[in-house]
Amino acid sequence: MEIEIGTTCLLLIVLAFLAAIDVAFGYLSDVGLRRLVADHEDRPTVATSFLTEILEDRPRFRFTLSTAIQILLVAVSVLVTSITLRAFPNFT
Repeated sequence: MEIEIGTTCLLLIVLAFLAAIDVAFGYLSDVGLRRLVADHEDRPTVATSFLTEILEDRPRFRFTLSTAIQILLVAVSVLVTSITLRAFPNFT
């Protein structure tokens, strides 16, 4: 049961991180994203190429992010249900 609790906590941390990224990109307009890419064009990095790729296909990135969040929500729900059923066996 300790492994399930630890896994649930880890998944909740990842879920919070992905949700923060989703909210941040929700507030970022295409113009803002283009400015971020343009500001760092002189010295290309991995982040610049990643932002350029997001700019080219923004709906795919949002879909992937939303799918990952939903999968994590289902996993956390299953783990919490499993922990609850083990902790309180008399209520089944």
